[in-house]
Amino acid sequence: MLLQYIFRRHEGKDEIEKIIVVLGSLFTETKREYVLKNLKRYLKNNFKKPFYIYFHKVEADINCQIADYCGWAVYVHVERDETRPLGTIHEKVKSAFEVFERGTIEYYQHKK
Repeated sequence: MLLQYIFRRHEGKDEIEKIIVVLGSLFTETKREYVLKNLKRYLKNNFKKPFYIYFHKVEADINCQIADYCGWAVYVHVERDETRPLGTIHEKVKSAFEVFERGTIEYYQHKK
């Protein structure tokens, strides 16, 4: 879902030369194979660009650290109404959306 959201922003533009996806290596081998298989299929079917998929230890990759902080900042903002972490990065955030906002299936309960 996140890849679709990102690529729609650049649809029809030639600025994308290649696609690089970096994931944390938190998956079990079975889940990693599943993610890799489905991600490759999605990229092959939807984009005519070369792509590379990497699994890195989260603590060893600065991009994973940044993504982790961003996710945590949003989490504490929603769950505890703590605005400081998200406020420190707000000028770098281009957009935000509630992934589970549409539809009728409840995946989690929001506590307030």
